[in-house]
Amino acid sequence: MSTKPALLCVGSGLSRRYTLNTLQALALPSGAILQFRYVEGIISEGLRKPLAARELNGATVLLGYVDCTASGRLPNGRCPIVPYREARLRDSAQRGSVFVLQFELGPLRSTDDLDSFQRTLPENSPRWQQDSNSNLAMDAGGKPKRVGFWCQEIAPALPGTSVRDTFTAWQAIVTQLGQREDFARQPYFYMVEGLFRRKKGVRDGERIDLVDGEYHLAPRSEYELRVFHYDPMSDAHGGVAITQTLQLDAPSPLFSMRSSPVMVIDSPYDLKSVHFGTGEATRLTYGSLCLQPQASKPEDQMVPELFFPVTVRGDALRLIGNGFVLGLLLTLTQMIAVFSKGTFDGWKLVALLIVVLGFGTGFFVSLGMRKPL
Repeated sequence: MSTKPALLCVGSGLSRRYTLNTLQALALPSGAILQFRYVEGIISEGLRKPLAARELNGATVLLGYVDCTASGRLPNGRCPIVPYREARLRDSAQRGSVFVLQFELGPLRSTDDLDSFQRTLPENSPRWQQDSNSNLAMDAGGKPKRVGFWCQEIAPALPGTSVRDTFTAWQAIVTQLGQREDFARQPYFYMVEGLFRRKKGVRDGERIDLVDGEYHLAPRSEYELRVFHYDPMSDAHGGVAITQTLQLDAPSPLFSMRSSPVMVIDSPYDLKSVHFGTGEATRLTYGSLCLQPQASKPEDQMVPELFFPVTVRGDALRLIGNGFVLGLLLTLTQMIAVFSKGTFDGWKLVALLIVVLGFGTGFFVSLGMRKPL
């Protein structure tokens, strides 16, 4: 049984990047890699040395959003935390006073009772500092001071939460976030339902899981990326104020789009998909898939970008077979042309050269060393 502590790692809305990280954590499928960063002052003292030494790699992590706005402040001065996902600490590194934590995302983990969940949190959770008269303490710039740890140890059982890896749970979590001031301008939330390989006889396709944060694809295959989007603040018949788009970019000659790569977000909820195919790969080839949101106005861009590393494996046996067939055809063609009028002195050497050059050319072209003429 692991003796590593469980961690609570939260992000706030104090920076646009932190907000986008929360949205990315809710949009990415299980197995995806996500990175947070913290200055050492908001990491509990007991975790700093083991994180710097990578001793906590593999630890269970509860990810959450901390509401640091004045409107969200609780009567006891606490900043409320909304839990949303379980993860595994994949790696940690220290760069001066900054710690960079890399997570492998797991199932959704939420609570129906946010008030009860706050009572399970450690005393050093984020809070508004108060003076001896219970008034808000101010920093040198005259702004209220927030103290506490954004990364700290919690009970291994992750109290007050439960795994609910369903669309219903995801909608409940984004509804909790949508009611917060930090997400008041959020036009919609979205999640990647998954990447599916389209196969004959499999109605919904074969789900492709992320392996070490990457999609491993087969050559000459058809795939479908499905995306579900939802605006928790709209009613059943509501619309969106601003039409936005999500575009799937696949910058590699191995990928070819079978449908439009642009998904138009013009309703408060919908399931979208993009179809693409992979080409022939002569060897293991690296690429990427990127979901890029676009708004009609840059200031309305509140939707996160997602990036997926991709590998397409080469089919060596097929390529060797193609090279053999092509080489055989080239060899037979030359043999017929040369020996159609009979043999001659040195014909064995000529025949050997024809065979070597024919099959050599076949494999040369098939393995992609040059384009066929």
